[in-house]
Amino acid sequence: MVRFNLKNIFKANEDYILDLARGQMRKGMVDLDSEKKRFRYAASTVRQKRKKARFKDLKHITLRWDGDFHESLKLLLFKDKMVISSPDPKHLYLEAGFENALGLSEKSKSDLRDKLRDELIRAMR
Repeated sequence: MVRFNLKNIFKANEDYILDLARGQMRKGMVDLDSEKKRFRYAASTVRQKRKKARFKDLKHITLRWDGDFHESLKLLLFKDKMVISSPDPKHLYLEAGFENALGLSEKSKSDLRDKLRDELIRAMR
């Protein structure tokens, strides 16, 4: 019987996994159910973002204003799944329209499989 701890492998690659999720959001992928769709900021938000935001990308919604939400992402590991979440209070507001923003796209999942393949094979030997 082969025994290895998959959680340890994911935990060791947590930064990589969270960077995949951050990269998706920076590219405007904030709805994993519609990976190709990009949402635009309202005119009022564009004005506020130009004045006050540290990250002023305006082409599409990135969920990145000052960077604290992106930096607060955490990887939660369970027996049968992993979940990307955030303790940042803004995470609660996302549920009103961007509840599908956190997670990995099909491309990111493929990239993750490619990165972890050798490590998983070694762990199973």
